[in-house]
Formats: sequence, C-alpha cells, structure tokens
Amino acid sequence: MNRRVWSMIAFLGAQIAIFYSYPRIQDKPIQQPLSSLPTILGGWEMIKEVPLAADELRLLSADETLNRYYRAPSTASQDVVLNLFSAYFKSQRGRVAPHSPKVCLLGGGWVPTESGTRSIRIGGREITVNQYILSKSGRETFLLYWFAPERRIFANEYAAKFDTLWRSFFQHRNDTSFVRITVPYSTGGEAEAARAAVSFVQTNFEQINHMFPD
Repeated sequence: MNRRVWSMIAFLGAQIAIFYSYPRIQDKPIQQPLSSLPTILGGWEMIKEVPLAADELRLLSADETLNRYYRAPSTASQDVVLNLFSAYFKSQRGRVAPHSPKVCLLGGGWVPTESGTRSIRIGGREITVNQYILSKSGRETFLLYWFAPERRIFANEYAAKFDTLWRSFFQHRNDTSFVRITVPYSTGGEAEAARAAVSFVQTNFEQINHMFPD
C-alpha cells in the first residue's frame, strides 16, 4: 500500500481509539465568558454586538460565542468597521466542532477570489493564520481566521484535528476555540482592509487569546 493509504488507516484507527476513550474526556469550562472581552480594544471601539440566532446557535453547538463590530481608532487613516467572531467549545463530541468559513460563508453565496495563509508578527513571534478574500453581489470582504486549542494557533484544519485526537487520547480533553475577523470593503480597498485586520490582530491578539483555557 502507498503512504497515503497507510496514513488514512492510521487516522481512522486513531479516531476509533478516541471514540472509545470519550467517556474519560473532561469538559474544560472557559475561565471567563467571551462577553467579558472589553468593548474598547487597543483604541478599537465596539459599536454593535449581535447575538447569534437560535438556529445558528443550534447548528454551531458552541458553549460560548462572541459576535461584535468594532470601529477603527479615530487616529486611523480611514473609517473602518470590522467584525470579530469567536466561539469556544469545552469539548468536541460527535459532530460538535468549529465550522470553517469554507462551509459557513461559502455556503452563503460568497465566492473566494483569493485564499492562502498570512504570517503576522505578534511581539517577538509570528503566528500563521488563514486569509481569504470573498466576493458576493458586488461586495467584497477580507477575512482572517484561525483555530486556537489551548491558546495555540493552527491555520491548517487537519493539523487542528490531529491535535484534537492527540489531546483526547493523552490529556483526556479536546476543547478548542475559533477566531474570525472580517473587514468589508469597496472595490479597490483591499490593501486598507488587510492593514486594518492585521493591525487589529497585532494590537489585540494576546487579550483575545487569553480568554481561552491554556
């Protein structure tokens, strides 16, 4: 058999092992509700908070969610509003897991015109996150997102899933977090939207990330 087949067999075997170990998995409650995140973050001021609808909450099955709109500091060169969405799952059982924007947003009619990863310097280190540019009915959106189990950052979905399997088996926990930032912009405004999103992450990453259990 080739390496890919053996890798698939190993992955399925690990899933079976984890399935039978689920009764031992400990739920990991969040230390403080996501709603306690300050309404002013590094000069960015919250202008609106939009709780998810009941059907969205049922579909997501997260234990904590945050959906806010922040306006750029008054010192910024342009008036930019971005959306900060985050979800926390104290355990991943059955089909409970973060929903990738590949499913949620693309299923809503958004078409990706560019996708990849982006390195962002935070203090003395770099994190790698996913980057998308989406288009729908003449509108465009710049998007960054990542998975953050135990405050560690994963851009790759499959790497995050393997991490979940490893922690489930060896640590008896599989909690995880998800963070998404979107900045809508007019045609030609991609560079400004990207700068705003990256600036928001650089300024507020540590405060957001420390909301989650380590």
